Amino acid sequence: MKLTTLLFLSFIIYTLACSKCNSKNTNQKQLHEDNRKIDKRSIEQLSWSSFIVTIDAVATPTEQFAAQELAYWLGKLAGVVIPISSPTNNTVPQIAVGPIASIYIKAITFDQIRDLGPESFIRAWIGNSMAISGGFDQPRGTVYGVYHFLNALGIRWLATNATHLPSTVTLTPMNFTSMISYTPSFEYRDIGERSSELDPYWSVRNFVNGGRSTIPPQMGGHWKYPSFDMFVHTYYQIVPPDVWFPIHPEWFSLINGKRVGSDAQLCLTNSSLLQFVISQVKQMLVNDSAITMISISQNDNGGPCQCQYCRALENLNGGQHSGPVLWFANQVADAIAAQYPQVLITTLAYQYTLTPPTVETARPNVRVRMSDISCNWAYPLWDPNNGNGTDCEYFINALQSWNQIVSGHLYVWTYITCFGYYVLPWPNTYVQSSNTNWLLSQGVVGIYQEGNYQSLGGYNEYINSYVLAQYMFNNSRSYDDIVYEFYTLYYSQQATPYIQAYQSLLYSNVVSQDGGLWLWSSPQSGFLNDNVLWTSFFLIKQARLAAPGPQYQSRIDLVKLSLYFVAMIRWQDLCSYAQQNNLEWPMENNINDAFNWFSQIFNQWGILTLRESANPPTPDNAFGLQWYSTQMITLNQTCSSTGQPFLKTADNLKLFKQFKINFKNL
Repeated sequence: MKLTTLLFLSFIIYTLACSKCNSKNTNQKQLHEDNRKIDKRSIEQLSWSSFIVTIDAVATPTEQFAAQELAYWLGKLAGVVIPISSPTNNTVPQIAVGPIASIYIKAITFDQIRDLGPESFIRAWIGNSMAISGGFDQPRGTVYGVYHFLNALGIRWLATNATHLPSTVTLTPMNFTSMISYTPSFEYRDIGERSSELDPYWSVRNFVNGGRSTIPPQMGGHWKYPSFDMFVHTYYQIVPPDVWFPIHPEWFSLINGKRVGSDAQLCLTNSSLLQFVISQVKQMLVNDSAITMISISQNDNGGPCQCQYCRALENLNGGQHSGPVLWFANQVADAIAAQYPQVLITTLAYQYTLTPPTVETARPNVRVRMSDISCNWAYPLWDPNNGNGTDCEYFINALQSWNQIVSGHLYVWTYITCFGYYVLPWPNTYVQSSNTNWLLSQGVVGIYQEGNYQSLGGYNEYINSYVLAQYMFNNSRSYDDIVYEFYTLYYSQQATPYIQAYQSLLYSNVVSQDGGLWLWSSPQSGFLNDNVLWTSFFLIKQARLAAPGPQYQSRIDLVKLSLYFVAMIRWQDLCSYAQQNNLEWPMENNINDAFNWFSQIFNQWGILTLRESANPPTPDNAFGLQWYSTQMITLNQTCSSTGQPFLKTADNLKLFKQFKINFKNL
């Protein structure tokens, strides 16, 4: 028996006396704007410690998890143990969790809940009680509704190592709207930072649902691929050439009259290959019922098939290689749609398939993923600096063309780290809100933000993860407010002006002096000039001094590590600069001592590799401390310089004034 049927039967048992459950309302916006008045007299004396959490007897494991989370965190705020029980008709204030409990207390109607999507939710008051519910048979709506409510109370899960609980909960029951409904801005929201990938609790609490997550089904789950490796570039993973090429060479690309079983693609018009891939996909779904997304995507190289049938399908689609690729994904999607309606097939528009076909369009259960790998991250995607014949302009034009034929089916793979050096100061935070909003306007419904997926401790790892997770879920929030919130809660209110000034200094120099922020930027990049490094050292030193305790100072040390990384590589030149300008040397006088401090912070934060390496990185293949000490820096150097802590240039003084830093008293 389907879960929906069980829930409906429970609904009948609980709500025979409900006379208001027949009013149908399918308009999400109307639900969101419901102005029904709260009886404030019934809640004006209430505090959150007065409430219980209620859930029905047939609640799903995810709804039970949502109720447990609500009771635990609300209890932490209220300073009491919040009990969980069955919904009740008496006068005890309650927060009903899930569809059946919400209907039972008559806060939300059956029809309103029935029309909710996979991650949509409603929160509503009735009398002195509240209900939070997602849809029937939907994976994450209820749990997201709970976390959205806890966010409204001031709880923030900033990072895997930092949770903020407000000392005073200023939002009383009277502060809440009578009813809201919400659907996330994007259907697919993925953060490719190692810390978020390893922590399912952080991910679900920050509304991340992508394929790189590890959220188990009972916590709401996520868009789940068969494995991490099956995330992308899957042709040879599904049809391994070492197994199948000797038996079926016709399944592989024909190139210059010869079938090729390496560094190429598949013959996508071969009917027996298609049936084999369909059977493999169905077997994956039998083996793991939690799978909701399967990538049928080209390998990470060229070599499309040149046989007459693949060429004919390309010619039918304006001569574009993307024609056969999308057609093949569509055939697989058609074959599983009826039996597995919850599963999406993803494919790529990438490199030789970046230009869209002229005839083939995406099936409802197909998503096309693109990549903006060639763009300049100092500027928004739509900025003229990413135009003028650049590869990024090619991507933008292709995205807009794809939007014309598959709008609502587009995903983008974008980037939030420097792969050249993960710990390099790389200030791209300033363009991310513009990029996110622009992508949404171009029909993009899913984003994978690839960061330091191999190791902890990447530059801006925690702020990127938190801010982007929050913003992809709800881009109506002020992006700048989310950034400021993170600074004040993660680094402390006292240290925030210095952290803000430091980030602003880096970004302004990218734009004014260097003009480029690339995925392979280096420690010699123009925006990291000597003056910028000196001012940065000064600001981070002051931030650490202002921070009110060891936990904040430790987080600032990770920022400082990035400056050490650059400075030790350029030690001799920086020493000359300091002595010529009568500047105070900002590190230990001996580079060996500086390296020892660097190593300590490196190990403390669990960093494995300083740049992209073989995956997974190990001590033998990673760019770790040994590589850094033998290849990047020269040990046994010394430097001694005394004087002022930074140059009092007009730009520096203007920066300090902007963030209200009184350097005269420092």
